[in-house]
Parts: sequence; C-alpha cells; structure tokens
Amino acid sequence: MSEQEPKPDIFYKIKNQTWATAAMLAGMELDLFTSLGSSPLTVQQLARKLDVKAEKLLPLLYMLVITGLLMEHDGVFSNTPETDAYMVRGKPGFFGDVYKIWSRNLEASLKTAETIRTGIPQAKYDWKNMPKNKLKSLQEGMSSGSDDYADWLSSTFDFSQCRSFLDAGGGSGAVAIELTKIHPRMKATVIDLPEVTTITEEFVLEANASDRVMVVSADLTSDPIPGTYDAALLSAVIQTVSAEEARQIIMNVGSALNPGGWLYIIGSGILNDSRLSPKTAVEMNLVFINVYDHGQSFTEDEHRVWLEEAGFEDPTFLFDEFTITARKRMN
Repeated sequence: MSEQEPKPDIFYKIKNQTWATAAMLAGMELDLFTSLGSSPLTVQQLARKLDVKAEKLLPLLYMLVITGLLMEHDGVFSNTPETDAYMVRGKPGFFGDVYKIWSRNLEASLKTAETIRTGIPQAKYDWKNMPKNKLKSLQEGMSSGSDDYADWLSSTFDFSQCRSFLDAGGGSGAVAIELTKIHPRMKATVIDLPEVTTITEEFVLEANASDRVMVVSADLTSDPIPGTYDAALLSAVIQTVSAEEARQIIMNVGSALNPGGWLYIIGSGILNDSRLSPKTAVEMNLVFINVYDHGQSFTEDEHRVWLEEAGFEDPTFLFDEFTITARKRMN
C-alpha cells in the first residue's frame, strides 16, 4: 500500500489568515467599529458616517462578518460583543489604536527574506532619526490598552508597598501614568531615549500627571539611572537590543533597585529553551529581526544568566503572560 500523497492545504490555510488580518486592521484604521457603537447600520448609512464609498466598503463588511468581528441581518451590520467592548472609542476597554503598531509589524514581517538576504533590517525602527509624527503614532499604537495592562499588573502583582516605580524604556509613559492612578502613593520615573522622551512629556502633560510621573532622558545600555526604586518594569525592551545590550540593561536597572525590590520583564520576546514556544515569541522574532539591528527573542536560560549576574534571585517565568519576575537580593 503506497503512502498517501501530501496535500498543499497548509499553504492555503496560512495564506488565508492574511485576509482576516487585513480586514481587521482596515476596520480599526477606519474606526468602523466606533461608528457602529451606537446602533446597527446599513452599508449606505455607515459609508456616509465614515465618508467613504459604499461599494468599496461593502466587501470589507462581509469579510468582517465571516471573521467574526461583525454581525449582519437583512443588510444591517452591527458589532459583536467583542468589538463592542474593545473597538468602540470611548469605552473603558478600547484599544483600537493598536492597529498603528500591528500594521507596521505586519508590513515589517513581509520583508523577512530581504532582511535575511542583506543582513540589514528592512523596516527599521530608527528611534533617533524617526520623524516626530511617525514616532508619536508608533508610541500611541504601543500604548493602546495601557489602562487594562496597568489593571492587570496591579491585580497580578503586589504594588501596595511600592513608593518608587521605574518604567525603564517606558515610551509614552502610559503604563506609569495608569499605575500611579491606581496607587496614589506611588511616584514613577519613566526613562527613555531623548528623542522618545519629548513625546513622553507630552503624554504626561496631557494626562495631568506631572506631579506623580517624572521623565528622564537616558540610554539604558550606557547611562547611569538616577535614583533608587522599589520596583522596575522592562516592558518590550529586552527584545529590541543585542544579547550584550540586554545584559547591560538588566545590570543597569538592577543597580537602581533597592534590595528586595522587584523587577518585571514583560514582552513577547521571551522564549523557552527549546525556542519553539510560546508561539507568539517565535512569531514576533520575524518582526524583531526586521525592525531592530540586533533585536530578537531571548531564551529562559539567557534571562536567568543575566538576572543572576545582576543580583536577582528566584526568577519566575510566566510564559502564558510573557512575564518574568525576579527579586533583588537583600545582601
């Protein structure tokens, strides 16, 4: 009995996922779900509200229906419970602006072959030379959903005794702003590159948070960190640099933590030692190599070595949450 010939179904299955992603991102960019937030609409009504052509909009609407992001009945379209909760601007769970980073990540991943061929990232995030409007848009995308993120941090970890918090490489400062709302006795410091902190300062001013969030310009790989802190966060930072730079950042942040202080490393670039999971960390590596000179996902063992060298003990790896926690030794 001959072996059954393999079928090419896997290729089409993977390819077809692209259309669902494209439809979702288009709906988010158009703010389509917000327009449906108050009531269901026909394609003509929605087109007028969005100021677009109905015949161009209609294919997108039906694609969003089959992806499970919209519902349709007799030509009238409405949000699903999920889109109504998370994609309607003004609602507490809104994170629709994340399309600004998701779209860039998708575009970047499509350049993988050329990046590998040339050895040069073809969609580089050049923080130091990026035009301010693009940098601000990127930071807005990265900070979308910060309210929920800060709530998750606070409900998962104990910040009740934390009076001084360091958000190292904190970008827009949105997480620090939200954490200090939740914990009124907490003062936060956000440190990032000078080109980024000009935008951080704008976010802090807009949030009326200048009395509780300080902004400092520094390169975490080389500059000393002023002050000492009870807890520090490295969110989506380690994966943006080389292994040696990652080691140096953890050493630098560790030196600014009080004995017994907690470090939280969070991001989609934390791999187990097999390099096969978590799935998101494997997938995001294709983004990292395209947008950073030396960025990549790093393994559990690599993080353990760096943390031990920096004076931390008992690191805990929460792979499902893309999180590492470690406490600075008391002695």
